[in-house]
Amino acid sequence: MSGARIGIELGIRAPAKAVRRAAELAGSYAEYFLVPETHPHIMGVDALDMLLEVSAGLPSRARMGTGVINVFSRTSEDMLDQALRIHRTVGGRFILGIGTSAPVVVEGMWKMAFRRPVSRLVSYTRSLREHGYAGPIYWAAVGGRTLQLAIQNADGVMFFLKPRSHMPKHVRAIREGAPPEFGIMSIIPVSTSRDPAHDTHMDVKTTVAGYVGANGFYGGPLAAAGFDVAGIRDAYSREGVRGGARMVGDRILDEVQAVWGTPKSCARAIRGLAQESEADVLVLGFDLPPDRYDDAFFEDLGTLLRGL
Repeated sequence: MSGARIGIELGIRAPAKAVRRAAELAGSYAEYFLVPETHPHIMGVDALDMLLEVSAGLPSRARMGTGVINVFSRTSEDMLDQALRIHRTVGGRFILGIGTSAPVVVEGMWKMAFRRPVSRLVSYTRSLREHGYAGPIYWAAVGGRTLQLAIQNADGVMFFLKPRSHMPKHVRAIREGAPPEFGIMSIIPVSTSRDPAHDTHMDVKTTVAGYVGANGFYGGPLAAAGFDVAGIRDAYSREGVRGGARMVGDRILDEVQAVWGTPKSCARAIRGLAQESEADVLVLGFDLPPDRYDDAFFEDLGTLLRGL
């Protein structure tokens, strides 16, 4: 398949066992494998520890990274120590993906003040460089200001829920202001199942509602693109994520390049997106509750990846 290269990433709630199984499939059928982190004592995994564990099983052609770790949850010294351990093991195949996260995570889970997040991201990156970290650093870039600072300070960006209509402007800014090797990853919501009782459509709507409802960062670009973000956030606050999901229409799903359906139909749609993508890497993000990463999920994921 030509076009954008393919990566996979499970959601922030995925348990360690599921991440290990996903890494095995990524090693066989994908070129990139990302592990996200929110708060490993509350949900999901420690992304750096998990990548160090699975790195030995990934082939030398595969790249891996964090997608993403917030810069409030670790001191730059702690991050440096862990990132250097992985970099010494796999070299430039490791991408350190970092971002500011949002108040719901930093204040709600980590109990830290969410102060001057972008300035912290800049100083954090510079500290890593000054203390000898030479691996690629990608930023989670949502807004225009963060993107411009990423061009100046980072080696690439990771987009998530980026409106399709905004991509040409942001890619143009990158191509005009960044060196040729500056990377662009785009993480898209995907849900697949052969079981007709499994509502994959609702899965991707729930992903969008969960991020937009809890995090104003993701809602801003979609509101600027003309979507009723206020309606989603209002339903989310009154009825929870399922209520918010009912307000997510197919036009928004198309705008964020969400993909859902059977493994074969998803593979066909992803092939088309990869051909036309302005990103270098298209990361398939499977955001599900922990108990949904079962044998059936991995069978369907394998079928989808083999179809690409």
